[in-house]
Amino acid sequence: MGRGIDQSYGKLEGASPTTRALLRMLIANLILLWTASTALAQAQGARRPFLVTLPPDVPSETVHINYVLGGRFGAHGDYARPKANADSYSIPTSVEGQPAESIQMVVWAPGCETRTFNVKLPERDNNELEFGCTILPTVTLSGRIHPVGLVQGKPSEVSIWYLADWECKVFGLADCMVPQFEVAVAKPNADGFFEVELPDFTSDPIADDKKRWGGFTGEFRVVLRETKTWNPIASLRVELSDFRTPGGRLKIMAAYPSDLVFTGVPLFSGH
Repeated sequence: MGRGIDQSYGKLEGASPTTRALLRMLIANLILLWTASTALAQAQGARRPFLVTLPPDVPSETVHINYVLGGRFGAHGDYARPKANADSYSIPTSVEGQPAESIQMVVWAPGCETRTFNVKLPERDNNELEFGCTILPTVTLSGRIHPVGLVQGKPSEVSIWYLADWECKVFGLADCMVPQFEVAVAKPNADGFFEVELPDFTSDPIADDKKRWGGFTGEFRVVLRETKTWNPIASLRVELSDFRTPGGRLKIMAAYPSDLVFTGVPLFSGH
């Protein structure tokens, strides 16, 4: 474009003052238009979503993706909304029109090890990466609810949630809302007995990296709820203190003894 401008200026020598003024104005406008078009194209390229592709044998609606975008706007955290029958998830690369420079992500799916990604957008040639599923073992948890009257009446179920306290440190946040997601559901029998298979997070290289996360890597929250409405009935606290976290929840362990007793406690207790 620079050569064309030089040639245009050369043709102004023999033109009238009015013509020269009009041509100069036209050339200036063309330069402004070219600059604006280039900036718009760059901005649009930066705003293309970043794709996380999924393995074909992992149901997309079970995948959990938490992320933080970094840029001149600071840090912006969010999560990918679950969707069924998808082969990928789109992660935005801008915030209110301002392009992101980096994306930090934590990705987990049932049966898979946790993966973390730190993407520097200006340094990448493509706008996607693959979430590869490395099989994560499971651990059996069997328990008995006390008092048994909690399960006698309305149909109920035991819901177990994983609280990933370490994710705040992945994103460099001193304090954040602890990510949590449901990992198992079991229907207790009339005697209050239940059994589930839990992810063995002690075998997860990311989730169990105690050195990196400062010793505490997470916990399980166990809740008894109504089957149809999901209205909570009680929090369930394991009776043996050796299996409780400082917050009163269930420790993450590689093995549990059979038939642990779980006592129903008021929901407002925070356990």
